[in-house]
Amino acid sequence: MRKSQAAILGLTLSFCLLAQQPVPKAISRAQEGLALAKQGKYKEAVVAYQQALAADPKLPGLHLNLGLALFKLGDFRKAIPEFQSELKSGPNQQASTLLAISFYGAGDFRTAAEHLKVVSAAYPDNKEVPYLLAQAYIQSSQYAEAAECFRKLLELDPDSVQVHILLAEALDGIYRTEEATAEFETAVRMAPKEPNVHFGLGYLLWKQKRYEDADREFHAELSNDPRNPLAMAYLADSLLKRSQDAPAAIKLQLALYETRGRVEALAGDQITFSHEPVPALGWPAMTMSFKLDPPTLAKGVKVGDRMAFGFEQRPEGPVIRRLSPVSAQ
Repeated sequence: MRKSQAAILGLTLSFCLLAQQPVPKAISRAQEGLALAKQGKYKEAVVAYQQALAADPKLPGLHLNLGLALFKLGDFRKAIPEFQSELKSGPNQQASTLLAISFYGAGDFRTAAEHLKVVSAAYPDNKEVPYLLAQAYIQSSQYAEAAECFRKLLELDPDSVQVHILLAEALDGIYRTEEATAEFETAVRMAPKEPNVHFGLGYLLWKQKRYEDADREFHAELSNDPRNPLAMAYLADSLLKRSQDAPAAIKLQLALYETRGRVEALAGDQITFSHEPVPALGWPAMTMSFKLDPPTLAKGVKVGDRMAFGFEQRPEGPVIRRLSPVSAQ
């Protein structure tokens, strides 16, 4: 009887061990996926990993590798559940970090910040995560949290121009304009040729109605980048506010991006166009809304009209400054 029980126990253990062995097809397809991923063939790797998962969903590391291939393709939404599945098997620094970055890449900045905060605390040796966390706070309008992160980063690297600039943006977001101005002034002293550093300082001075000081910075930005549309547009606005209409008109003309489109909607100072591409900005043809400045530009315009228009790119969004009908072909 004891021998029979031992034999049964042995058979049971053998069956359990066999059941725990990875399915050969899953291993083969997973290995193929790894080889494809190493060649940069991420689409093909995704297919191989998915076939491996179908054969054996419990194969260790498979969800991580599938998530990574999707991540490399920029398909962050599909990568997220794979990293989440990987983390169910236990803590994993790579999966945790990639999950957080995937939320960031998918535009879910608030959730990204929540995950990045956890990753930053759990893995303090990763120096890139706090910077990305601060960026996620800015993107989700959590400016106070962003400012705190950037201050800590400055303690580690006080000579970082970018951190001074980003701290200024965060401080401006919580209406601490004078402190933000001081940070931009520091950035300008450290790196006067840094793209947009003079514009950022000029914009803050413009907000404080210090137009002459703002003009100086806009001119400095245009000295670095003669076609900078934001510096041109705000310089024109600053000149207009001081009744210097003629030079303002010249600057405004140079600041405008030009395209054409069909009017889809009109409401107050907003107009929606289905417009042609804007190569200077890398924009494809699309439908989007613009602010009108002044709103009277759209007097007599109706839905369905085809219009040529020139617009500025302002920090708060695109603003149409010139509008005219397109002659029927």
